Amino acid sequence: MNNDKVIGISESARKGASEKMEKVRVKICGMRRIEDIRLINEVKPEYCGFVFAGKLRRIDDETARILKAELNPDILAVGVFVDEPIEHVISLCKNKIIDAVQLHGNESAEYISKLKEETGVSIIDARKIRSKEDAYEAFKTKADFLLFDAYSKAVPGGSGETFNWLDILDGRKQFEEEFGVKADKKFFIAGGMSEANAKNVIDVLHPFAIDISSSLEGEGNFKDRNKVVSFMQKMLYLNKDAFSAVG
Repeated sequence: MNNDKVIGISESARKGASEKMEKVRVKICGMRRIEDIRLINEVKPEYCGFVFAGKLRRIDDETARILKAELNPDILAVGVFVDEPIEHVISLCKNKIIDAVQLHGNESAEYISKLKEETGVSIIDARKIRSKEDAYEAFKTKADFLLFDAYSKAVPGGSGETFNWLDILDGRKQFEEEFGVKADKKFFIAGGMSEANAKNVIDVLHPFAIDISSSLEGEGNFKDRNKVVSFMQKMLYLNKDAFSAVG
């Protein structure tokens, strides 16, 4: 989905974003090396991601432990999982290897409730969006945060593809109309995020955070220093610009 023209939608469609401006946070996902952590410590996003699923960016528990020991404690380490046995996730949380959990599979409401009860960490419920109905259903979650990503048959998340962001606004509106309450669940936006579309997604959705990975990578699918630094500089500018616009 090309969202380049989405920014031309009516002001009412962006009402939620303009009512109360808040800093848009950053999660850089796919940490695999000490070099990645040193770079993250330098640019200071609010979150970084350790992937415990798939093949390309997957790390094991010991690697995660080593990386977490090097990570600035002000940056939260998010463990990314797909239908992982809950005991493993709980163990990583209790051993302080991860500070939050991101679920990309078919984890049930009971799974989420047990994780919250056992660990006390924040839970991010990742949902793949094909239509406004997917977004509508997502707002029913009992997790602490939502993450909206592009739907892909091939992979459960991290496809690097964008999707129609307006489905989120339409799904939220449908939820609010049906239940008569504000759908104020904070959400991360993923799916093809890049320096090129960061301003657009902030203007349209003003998400709680942008989740970014593949567009910041270079050779070997490792994080590229120049791309990471450039993106974080862009986010500093966009956040400052957003506050100035409403000040």
